[in-house]
Amino acid sequence: MNLSEEVAKVKVAKGVNDLLNHYVGVLDTKASAFLAGNVAAASFLLKEMPIPLYAKVLYFTALTCHAASVIMAGTTIFPRLPKPSNSVIFWGDIARLTSLETYTKLFNSVLEAEQIDEQYTAQNYFTARVLKRKYHCLRWCIALFFFALFAAFPAFLVASKWDSPQP
Repeated sequence: MNLSEEVAKVKVAKGVNDLLNHYVGVLDTKASAFLAGNVAAASFLLKEMPIPLYAKVLYFTALTCHAASVIMAGTTIFPRLPKPSNSVIFWGDIARLTSLETYTKLFNSVLEAEQIDEQYTAQNYFTARVLKRKYHCLRWCIALFFFALFAAFPAFLVASKWDSPQP
């Protein structure tokens, strides 16, 4: 393979990697927003426990769903990383090396062997696996958040009415 073909392959693989990393950032941002939304909604809607039993059931259902949604948002933001290898692209593998000289030698050997596109391909695969897990967790986070809101709102109304003076 000539140099221009190798450079083209690396550019395509890097382009895919950039796109996947953009999606990682988008998912992390969405999960952070739902994390904050859960805390804000629970703090406001669940500040007082209602008195009737049916409203207490709704209250604790909402509290449980908000907590589970927060956990799913955290799981989205802090995913499991791929297993270590000898990649010159993945930051975790680079950080495990003992020195800059070691990294430079490894990088040059990968470059000379024309394997940088293969390393990007492997990195893209592992990033896509992480993204799949992030999407799954974020969808649960969102579903639990809205379920919590639907349970919390009636409990909030009952608690607010119960605490107000009766005519």
